[in-house]
Amino acid sequence: MRCPNCGNEVSSRQYTCVVCGIELITERLEEIIPFFKRHEERWRKPMSLLERFKFMIINPSKAFWDITHKPKGNGGGLTFLLSIVLYGFLGMVMYGKMDFSASVYSSTIAGFFGMFLLFFLIGIVFIGLTWGFSLLAQTIVAKYSLNILPEWGKQGTILAWSYFPSLIGIAIHLLIISIGLPKVPYTGGGTFGVNLAAHFAAHNGVFIAADVVLMGFFFGYIPILQAIGIREIYDKSTTKSLIGSVATGIVLAIVFITTRTSFGGTLFA
Repeated sequence: MRCPNCGNEVSSRQYTCVVCGIELITERLEEIIPFFKRHEERWRKPMSLLERFKFMIINPSKAFWDITHKPKGNGGGLTFLLSIVLYGFLGMVMYGKMDFSASVYSSTIAGFFGMFLLFFLIGIVFIGLTWGFSLLAQTIVAKYSLNILPEWGKQGTILAWSYFPSLIGIAIHLLIISIGLPKVPYTGGGTFGVNLAAHFAAHNGVFIAADVVLMGFFFGYIPILQAIGIREIYDKSTTKSLIGSVATGIVLAIVFITTRTSFGGTLFA
């Protein structure tokens, strides 16, 4: 069969024409929810880094269409760096919540910097593991549910852009803790006492609410964006991509709940 727009020969299993970019198959889901509608446009100059970040929020289909055609720039690397910096600020907020009135110690600039560095390093581990397991799981699920041969490097580079909205989630998480977390009496000595007080603070209901927001972004919204990304990379069904990605997000959310300190886990304080 041929494309009705440009006459290029296409397969009955293709969802878009590789020559003119017109949509060949429109799924029911795309008709019901415009958010998932495929972007149709003749090739043009690639977006800038900031434009891609903007459209990743307001129109991810257009963003992934552009990124897939020209996967330039390191949006994923910048997003990762900003994520762990925000996580470092979480350490400063936690230190600021320490009440030293009953201790011989007092709040110091070195203490704030130390907690920033500590949580910066924790952020590298937490964000790194979250990204790594998520991308690996999404790839494995897509391989079998969509019958694709994964292009690991290309796919990882493109899907890494999907984590940009998670910066909003981390910022909201930080804001909730800054406003809602009460002062924690500091009675211990040395770094261990500070970390122990921070550990107890993590069991506060405010921290649970903040982690629910974080979980919603990482394992709710991000998998939806990754489904769109996988669809664009391999020209596959929106519905099948979404089902696999959402199922993966649910499984990862369960793992997050069982390991996060605020939910009673023991790995990430």
